[in-house]
Amino acid sequence: MTPPTDQYDEMAAEYAEHSAAGLANAHYDRPAILALAGDLTGLRVLDAGCAAGHLARLLAEGGAASVTGIDISAAMVALARERCPAGTFHRADLAAPLDLFEDGAFDLVTASLVLHYLAD
Repeated sequence: MTPPTDQYDEMAAEYAEHSAAGLANAHYDRPAILALAGDLTGLRVLDAGCAAGHLARLLAEGGAASVTGIDISAAMVALARERCPAGTFHRADLAAPLDLFEDGAFDLVTASLVLHYLAD
């Protein structure tokens, strides 16, 4: 089986285009996450599994003081940087410790359509 990293690196552009306006992403998932997040004013937000940065951009536009995104795919991280210049993006594996961040670095963490990739 191809690791998710390779799969998403290979199809990053197509995934980004599809998820921009796809029914589940644009009309269900992102609005639901934003509603659950509430008032973002001044919050430091981590978008775990940020993919191409669609949600990260909305979080930044919604008033977050800072938005940081992480994704296992380097190609997705590159697209997120283009889509959300106000954010900071890193390649990271959610299945491993996120040692690149200090404890308490974020006020809110979002994880859109990513947790099903994790074994534990």
